[in-house]
Amino acid sequence: MTNFAPRIRLGYQAVNKLVLRAGFGMFYLQTYQCCPSSDGYTQATPYVGTVNGITPENLISNPFPDGSIQPTQSSLGGLQDVGLSVGGALQHTRPSPYMEQWMSGLQYALTPNDMIDVTYLGNHGGRLPFKRKRKMSI
Repeated sequence: MTNFAPRIRLGYQAVNKLVLRAGFGMFYLQTYQCCPSSDGYTQATPYVGTVNGITPENLISNPFPDGSIQPTQSSLGGLQDVGLSVGGALQHTRPSPYMEQWMSGLQYALTPNDMIDVTYLGNHGGRLPFKRKRKMSI
């Protein structure tokens, strides 16, 4: 698939002290599937507030009484992910996520050292891997 990503910018001096500017760019985003793994170098210690929903187990004053779980780094070698679950989804056609960014503005010189700059910036994402679900109202 060819990802065409144009970038355009324009500048125009309307009068001696007024400049108009505009621009547009399209940028393709890196997908999560191609990123290198950080297995062994990150770790999350779960907080257990209560076991039965009533009696406190660990208090906020001492949230991790047994300490935090330390990353194993590369000490496990090829056994790094043994015992962990593996998940995935087969996607035959995975479109490339992209962002469109645009701007338009004007600059006016009040004096040789002072300038007013008014600019509008915008962006829009498309084909993003995670979409916000909208609620249906009846």
